[in-house]
Amino acid sequence: MERKLQIEDLKNMGDGSFEKMQEEARKHAGGDTEKATIILEEMVLTDFLSSRRNTEATTHRSETESVGVQRKERDPKSFSINHTKKKLFEETELVEKDSRKLIKGKRVCSSSDEQEKRIAKKPKTTNKEIIDPPPELPDEFKNIIQEMNGTDPKLLIQKQVQETDLATHQRRFAIPRGELKTTEFLTREEHMIVDRQPKGDSIELTLLDPALQEFEVHFKRWKMGNSFTYNLTTGWLKVLENKTLKVDDWIQLWCFQRDSKSCLALVNLTRGGRRQVASSNGSSGCDGEGTSSGGVSLITQEEHQQGC
Repeated sequence: MERKLQIEDLKNMGDGSFEKMQEEARKHAGGDTEKATIILEEMVLTDFLSSRRNTEATTHRSETESVGVQRKERDPKSFSINHTKKKLFEETELVEKDSRKLIKGKRVCSSSDEQEKRIAKKPKTTNKEIIDPPPELPDEFKNIIQEMNGTDPKLLIQKQVQETDLATHQRRFAIPRGELKTTEFLTREEHMIVDRQPKGDSIELTLLDPALQEFEVHFKRWKMGNSFTYNLTTGWLKVLENKTLKVDDWIQLWCFQRDSKSCLALVNLTRGGRRQVASSNGSSGCDGEGTSSGGVSLITQEEHQQGC
């Protein structure tokens, strides 16, 4: 005959906190002894079952780990093979990564012919006669500046036109600080506006383009990392519409004063306004006129013949 579970049995099943369970059961029973006994039995049973489940889980985990260790001990060859495969895979991956870096960092020659072609490729050359010393301001610009009552023309910069200078989405012409021939090209008031710290503002200047047409452009200082550069911004796209510039053209940007205000003159040394052929002795152009002292142009002889 099955024996009924008694309170004494429950005391032996507890984990030392039976008195606390009794006290909590009395509180929930509200003074009812029979109800408190039932609640206490449920609490002890719940605690007992929870302990059993935890014990069984711990035992199962220990047995599983023990079996895993035994398998490794029984099959050392399998462990060694897997370890070797893993190491070989890691080394192969490392070699492939180094190969990609080598291919990316250095161009791989597929044949000696390709290498010889690269060696034989002529470097891009520039005309030293144009760069050093810089040519004077062409006479046609001098005359226009004089008619505008302009004074004190100074060479601001001489450079080659870059793709970004002509790109419509860039909307600007760069005047790198490191290539400036002079830093005294603005009036004191203009300088205070443009170079004001921490951020200057733009000023509007009159610009003579290579075709001697006047445009209004904005001149502004842009911060570039720890340095800065000047740029022609608003109005520059209007200048490009005249199509007087091409990539790699050598140009000069001159500054002069008119009515206490700075102005600019853009000279295309490569093409010039009259398409004159460059020469050291002032050879004549298509129209029979001699080359002016400052109007040297770098168009080729073939272009000259086609123009004639």
